[in-house]
Amino acid sequence: MSGPGGSPLRQAFRARWEGLGGQYWETAPGPGLTGTVAAAADALIDRVPGQKPPALWWPGPAWASLAWEAALPPDRWTVTAVTGREPLTVGGRPTDPTVLRGVAASAVLGVTGAAWAVADTGSVALTSAPGQGLWPSLLPPSHLIVLREAQVVATVADGLRRVRAEGPPPAMAKIISGPSSTADIEGQLWIGVHGPGRVGVVVVTGAD
Repeated sequence: MSGPGGSPLRQAFRARWEGLGGQYWETAPGPGLTGTVAAAADALIDRVPGQKPPALWWPGPAWASLAWEAALPPDRWTVTAVTGREPLTVGGRPTDPTVLRGVAASAVLGVTGAAWAVADTGSVALTSAPGQGLWPSLLPPSHLIVLREAQVVATVADGLRRVRAEGPPPAMAKIISGPSSTADIEGQLWIGVHGPGRVGVVVVTGAD
């Protein structure tokens, strides 16, 4: 994890995100990015010696140049990597989205991109095109988000204005504010009941 500093929006987002129980890393764009993602992924799971934990790599077209083989090396992970918009592909072959739901359910880590993040609330927004779903952020017990600093906005309203400016609304959207939690069970706080119990974000500083 990096030290203090950076733009006011990034600082505010980090403080609130970590205050909600999320883990935070930041890195400059370039060769160090995959190493930071690799370190973050390892920190979010409980690794069993000698085993290659299953992961679902689905960061979206914005991170098409980010090689999963460098971030989640095949000698240490069992990775299902999803590329494309429509149809979704795995290994260059079109894949039924319902198959990916099963992959997400068996993965210990889901890796995604994001639509935007909110400094005011320490939240991250994810959106989905028709037929794609948000399973990597819902079903695995750990979720890692890769985010550009330019995607951090001041308020939720700013984020919604960004969605409106980009054209037709997405099929689905969700806003994440730290690990999944509830206090509905006998008034006690439980983590990871309705989604990942560990959530982390890698912010790529200075990235447009």
